Amino acid sequence: MGALVTQAGPFSSAPNAPHALRIALGPIARDPLENALREVRRAVPG
Repeated sequence: MGALVTQAGPFSSAPNAPHALRIALGPIARDPLENALREVRRAVPG
């Protein structure tokens, strides 16, 4: 499992995509998915 960082353009139909965290999920077993989402929750302030 890894992470890829890209600009917002490919995820938005608007010309000026708002700043946001976008997560694209593929087929993954539940345990690794839960672990990955916990890491995201820890890494993102708020």
